Order: sequence, then structure tokens, then C-alpha cells
Amino acid sequence: MLSDQEFEQWCHRLGLPETTKEFVQQIRCSEPVRKVGGGAKNVCGSYPSHKMGKTIQFESHKVELPAIVEYENDEDVLEYYDQPVRLSISFESKSGRRVVTSHIPDFLVIRHNCAGFEEWKTSERLKTLTHKQPTRYQQNENGKWQAPPVETKVQSLGLYYHLRTDQEINWIAYRNHQFLRVYLSQENIVNPEARTKIIESVTANPGMTLKQLLSSTSTSWVDDIYALIATKQLYVDLKGIGLSEPEKVHLFSSQQVAEAYNLIMSKKAAATLDKGQQAEAAFLASHQKQ
Repeated sequence: MLSDQEFEQWCHRLGLPETTKEFVQQIRCSEPVRKVGGGAKNVCGSYPSHKMGKTIQFESHKVELPAIVEYENDEDVLEYYDQPVRLSISFESKSGRRVVTSHIPDFLVIRHNCAGFEEWKTSERLKTLTHKQPTRYQQNENGKWQAPPVETKVQSLGLYYHLRTDQEINWIAYRNHQFLRVYLSQENIVNPEARTKIIESVTANPGMTLKQLLSSTSTSWVDDIYALIATKQLYVDLKGIGLSEPEKVHLFSSQQVAEAYNLIMSKKAAATLDKGQQAEAAFLASHQKQ
């Protein structure tokens, strides 16, 4: 979470108008404008955010909870606030009648280079809403969902409004982060000896699998290994492979080492392919001569 000075610097860097700065600051200093409530198909709750230092409400475990987990682990997201503001919007109904109503976005999201509101819904729900309220909810030719009345409302403040769906959620990353949550607590302090030995092993063997590490170290260090991953002292591509498949999870001492390792592997694969193609060409050439 940003300090007051960091927020001022962020506003200055983006060149935000004073009205926008005051609008965002008001949200930062206020409680959510409503308490969420579950329905027949939704499970609501609150998420203890390490990034924000407080609990964040969610009204759906299908889209809003995964969205929170994404914000929590996305380095581009500096802050995020649930149920941030009540907006008055107007649009034309399907029958042509002018409708004026209020709308509370799911989140205000402050990113490194922008800020705006993000509303999460399932794609099926948006299809239904588009049919019922075609001027409020729309899908453009590129398949992107839009809400023109709200976009117009917030663009005057230099903010964005995005409709986001369950199809954007990386479920592998979501399950990985949910599994690692328990290892972020202060109760899971890594054994110093385990930390030294584990990091030395991974540093000496970049790309070794989680299964290899688990089988080559003390069984009492299993929690230490996951705690090191959770606290980013060991790097794993949490977006690509599930931790439930340890034989496929590759470990590195840092993301930079992982990127270098993957580049080397891709070049080796390309070189092997080139040799294979050369051999195939030579084989075909020899048969043509015959």
C-alpha cells in the first residue's frame, strides 16, 4: 500500500488533475460504500490482504475472489479498493426510455501507470445483460465487453472502466496462490539451515524440478520449501504450472535466472531442430542422387 508521499509522487508522475487526485484520495480514505451480500448462486466473504493491510470484500467466489488474488500478486497493482464509490449513470432502455440509476463498481485499481474501475462478471452473465440492456452492456467486434455509460462517466476524470470476465482468470495461478497463502503467515518462519541448503541446491541446479528437490532434502523441510516459494526467495512460474504437479515445476534462484535458463533451452532446442532438418535434407539429397 502506498504511503501519502508515494501517492503524491504517483499523482505527480501521471499528471493527474487536482479533481481526479481528490476523487481517488477520497476513496482511499473511505470505507466501502456498501457491505456485500451473497445470493443463491454467490458466496460472499472477505479476503485478508497483505498488500492492503486490511480485509477486502468479495461478492462472488467465481470471479471477484480470483480477481482479488490476481490483484494481490500482480506487481503492477499498487492498491485496490472494493465497493469504492456510488456512480450515477444514465442510459436508454431497450424500449427507448431514459433510465437513471446508480452503479457501484467492484474495485478501484491503482496501477503503476493508470487507475480505474474494474467490474467482474461471468461471460454468461454479460451475455444476458447485453440482451436485457443493450445500450449499457455491449461486446465490440474484437470480443471485448464494454459499458459505454459508465466509461463516459469516469473518462472525464482520466480514469478507465473495464468489464472483466471469468475467461481472463488464470486458474493455475489462482490455485497456486491459494495453496501458498498459508505459507505467508509469520508462523511459517523458514529454518535458517533449511533456507541455506535449499537455496544452495537450487542455485547449483537451475531448473531442477520441485519433485527432485522434495526427494533430495529432508522431509521436515517440505514446509520450508513452500514458504521460500511463497515469499519469492525461490522463483517458480506460478502462472504456467500447478504446484500439484511437482515433476513439472522448475525451480530457480530468481526470475532473471529462470529467463536466462529458458532462453538457453530454447536456443538448444532450435539448434537440435536445425541439425535434424539438416540430416533430413542430406538424406533426401542422397536418395535423389540414387
